[in-house]
Amino acid sequence: FFFAALYVARRCPIIEQTPGHQLSVLTMQCLTAKVAALGRSLSGRLRSAQRLNSTFRRNAITDQWVVFSEGRRDRPTQTKPQGLKVKTSDGPPHDPKCPFCPGDEDSKTPPALLELKDAQGDWQLRIIPNKYPAVVPVARASEIWTELTTDPNVGSSTLLIERPAIGYHEVVVESPIHNLPTACAGRDAVERLLRGWHLRGNQIHEADPSMRVMLYFKNQGTVAGASLLHPHSQLVSLPFVPRHMSIRQQRHLDFFTRFGVSVFQKNIEEEIEARDRNQPHRIVDQNEHFVAYIPFAAVSPFNLWIMPLYEQAHYIKTEEPELQSLATILERSLRRLHGVLEEPDYNMVLRSAPLPGRHLQRAYNASAFSRWHIQITPRLGAGALAGFELGSGMFSNSNLPENDAAQLRDWLGEMRKPTSCPVVSATFCS
Repeated sequence: FFFAALYVARRCPIIEQTPGHQLSVLTMQCLTAKVAALGRSLSGRLRSAQRLNSTFRRNAITDQWVVFSEGRRDRPTQTKPQGLKVKTSDGPPHDPKCPFCPGDEDSKTPPALLELKDAQGDWQLRIIPNKYPAVVPVARASEIWTELTTDPNVGSSTLLIERPAIGYHEVVVESPIHNLPTACAGRDAVERLLRGWHLRGNQIHEADPSMRVMLYFKNQGTVAGASLLHPHSQLVSLPFVPRHMSIRQQRHLDFFTRFGVSVFQKNIEEEIEARDRNQPHRIVDQNEHFVAYIPFAAVSPFNLWIMPLYEQAHYIKTEEPELQSLATILERSLRRLHGVLEEPDYNMVLRSAPLPGRHLQRAYNASAFSRWHIQITPRLGAGALAGFELGSGMFSNSNLPENDAAQLRDWLGEMRKPTSCPVVSATFCS
């Protein structure tokens, strides 16, 4: 109000009358007119913003601001996506040229690091070293990395710093069936995937404690970055904590220090409370151990998160009952997205807190303030990452999370069957 009054006063001549130095009638008339004009202007702008349903929202967990504008969905388009989207379900059950299909996998891929087999001894999931890795394992990784990061003589520039890319990069072949999307594979297949991630993550951690970060992710479809159609995901382990993860971890610790509760727990409680009061909410599904919801400030349409209802920062410490519950809610979530969005390309990332390192890090109980979780981001075309996002560091979303969540809830409520599941896996889609 003060700044609005100052804005108005500076645009009216101050003509004083004597005695008493009172403002003239002319000045008062000017001030009254200017205030009314300013009010009309602000009201008009507010109505305009309301018509467009434009708002800023902040994600308390990531500290990201997102601009929501439903009106942008109606903007005209004159461009088309480059190339045609290729669906996994459109392929054959077996492709002799695919390195992941059964038959020649031993000659086309490196030896398996882990296999999960059925009762007949046939593999149902294989984890292999990535033939084209971003990082590579080396002997004495812990010692080498310590030397590289502490020796002042390594590197001759304070700006142009370079280090060997040490770590583990592995591929998880999720099924022997070439054209079976994960959303169509059934609950047992999803549990097998989660178990493979869990087992291999623990193996790496036990074999090489120098690894600080475990990344689990799935790029489904060409738009999401997949180079092969055969259902697969990846696992990457790093010997250091990337900066954005370190900043986020510190922010979560600061929130816990200030409020005495983790930002994850607080976020979940508010979502559940809104649902229980029949208020607009973003929860899609829930079971004994997990909740699936779309964040209040989702970065993109149908950006679905799966969060534990219990305190645990590290996925590798997940126990059997929780793993069973996770498989159930993840399979239902993928089936919802598959059905509503008609087999979308998507990125799925399992975010887990950095593993305890040396020094002060070992004193923290990370589970008190941090929590592992899954994020599924459908790649739905234009607007995902363009000039505004690159320039501002913010995301824009033309879908309200409340509406997306309701659409996903209603879809499975009608028990629809995904129409794009391949015939070979029809029994899994019921």
